[in-house]
Amino acid sequence: MPNPRYIGPNNEVTQELLSKMNIAKQVYFENLDHYCEKKGFDWAISDMKNIQYVFLIGSHAEETGWMNETSDLDIKLVLPDALPMLCHNFKKDVLNPKLCPQDSEKRRWIDLYFVREKYQVDAPMYDLTKEWHEL
Repeated sequence: MPNPRYIGPNNEVTQELLSKMNIAKQVYFENLDHYCEKKGFDWAISDMKNIQYVFLIGSHAEETGWMNETSDLDIKLVLPDALPMLCHNFKKDVLNPKLCPQDSEKRRWIDLYFVREKYQVDAPMYDLTKEWHEL
């Protein structure tokens, strides 16, 4: 079972995880249009908004190996039509400074990753797609 801090005993997503996912989703969507337009990729906005799957990955998705005091939260988004370089630059220029600030403790970070296909999401993983879309 994943970290009980994020996934409860009945496989329900905890309020803490929902809160962090909401922060990540807000930062993502509040900055996306402006970033794409500024970089000349306004035509790619709809592709970047087409999030098909969302997964909890990394140590918190494992049965053991997570450490609440040092492990950041890793979430992987599956964006089938998005340009990989645009995803990379958006993460580097906007998401990381806001969600993974270097002057804060790593355990407070919310790290978003991107892939184009679901098969590219490695185990361990926990599907958060429903919860993401309901936020």
